Amino acid sequence: MWRMISSYGIIFCVNSAQTKTLERIFGEPVRTDLRWSELCSLLTAVGVMIAEGRGSRVRIALKGHHLMLHRPHPQPELKPYMVRAVRELLQNAGVTHK
Repeated sequence: MWRMISSYGIIFCVNSAQTKTLERIFGEPVRTDLRWSELCSLLTAVGVMIAEGRGSRVRIALKGHHLMLHRPHPQPELKPYMVRAVRELLQNAGVTHK
C-alpha cells in the first residue's frame, strides 16, 4: 500500500514501511531503534540527495536544506541526536508525517 505525503506542493508516494519510518522519526520520545537502511529508504522516496563523503560521512540534501551525518557503525541503529537532526531537516523541507 502506498501513501501520499506532501512537501510544499510536491506529492511523494511512500510504501507502508516508509510511512512507519516517517512516523517513528516524528514520534516522541525519540526512537533509538531506527535503522540506517530504513532511513535511507525513506529519504530516497522523498527525493533526498545522498552523497557519500570520506569514511562514514554522508551528506543529505533536500530542497536547499543540508545535513551531514556519520553512518552509524558498528551497530546500524541511529543515535537519538541523528533522529532529531533528520526530523528537523524534514520539517524545514516541509515533509510532515500526517
